[in-house]
Amino acid sequence: MERSEVLDTLIDEAAQTFKEYYGIEEFGDPSIQSQDDILVVGRLCPETDAAKMTETSTWLESSRMLGSGSRVLLKFEPDMKVRGAPSGGGGMAMFPGCLVALKGTNGGGKLFAVKEVLMMPPIDATYTAPTELLAMQYGAKAKQLNGNPMSVIVASGPYTTEHDLEYEPLQALLGLVQEERPDVLILTGPFIDSAHPLIQRGDVDELPGQLFRTRISTRLSHLIANSPRTSVLLVPHGRDLTSTHVAFPQAPLAREAELALPKGVRLLPNPAMFSINEVVFGITSVDTLWSLKSQEFFRKCADAEPVEEGSEPDPLAKDVMARTCRHLLRHRSFYPVFPSPPPSKMLDALNLDMTHYDLVKMGSSGPDIVIAPSIQKHFTRIVDSTILLNPSFLAKSSAPA
Repeated sequence: MERSEVLDTLIDEAAQTFKEYYGIEEFGDPSIQSQDDILVVGRLCPETDAAKMTETSTWLESSRMLGSGSRVLLKFEPDMKVRGAPSGGGGMAMFPGCLVALKGTNGGGKLFAVKEVLMMPPIDATYTAPTELLAMQYGAKAKQLNGNPMSVIVASGPYTTEHDLEYEPLQALLGLVQEERPDVLILTGPFIDSAHPLIQRGDVDELPGQLFRTRISTRLSHLIANSPRTSVLLVPHGRDLTSTHVAFPQAPLAREAELALPKGVRLLPNPAMFSINEVVFGITSVDTLWSLKSQEFFRKCADAEPVEEGSEPDPLAKDVMARTCRHLLRHRSFYPVFPSPPPSKMLDALNLDMTHYDLVKMGSSGPDIVIAPSIQKHFTRIVDSTILLNPSFLAKSSAPA
């Protein structure tokens, strides 16, 4: 599909989600004059791709099926309310690409006056039958846990300092892994970083494949030989010189002879969803969290459904990181921002391939754990029953996330 068709499909799919969750019968066209309140659905966007969304410069883009593909300027009423946001949050955060349903009117045909915003609902949790969980813990299959918790170590590149290509931080990490002997080691790129100062200056005698073989593969082979029960998963990054695909979504690293990857290493695309012992993981090496945080703006407004007397508000309602994670989960996407923000000191340029956006979606059921490395300080949050982990970066880099 072309980019415009993909964007239309995302809105139409969101409309169906809103209908099912909120019990909505039909949506109107936001660009047509209406004296009575109507419900509309679409994607929030700035006036131009280079502009930032603000209180007075936020537009709603509809699909061709639900609103002739038109864009209409939004006016947020002073007494606007929000529905579907965490209780006690004091308002709502919006970003380019945010899918919303809006209640309001278009009295003059030039702008849509918003009285209420309906947020995307939580994604359905993945369900595993208790019998399957018991089988994973105590059954006769290989590599059983014998009632012990599954252990996973996660790290994100760069794996060497900006001063050399010796990969000492990676060596220290793998030494820890060999001591701990976890069930799974997950590594996200960049592995051979195109933004490394020595590589950018050409001050290196080896080709990228040779660097990968001597700095990465040799160490992984040693780890697997000494900790054979540890499964190793690699996820590429857009700055990986050994990757033949730099657009997002991104194909896995190729198992080429030059890289000399050991057989025990599993290569994943970026992003990826996979299951280990019935625990569903989602992962991307793109800094989606910073893309969201840097582009969102917060609008104070009351909850359409106030907190009931005696009940407690959501403890993470005002947590900025939890809010950013909630955007990612509720949009059922590893990268819901559109258009992607321009490159900066904090952020790489992203070549977002909308024609393959299906590979960026999470699907109808959400993962149990989402791994999303970001330039922000490492953290974990539990949002809508999903654990979100930002491991940050193993080594300091002069390049953005």
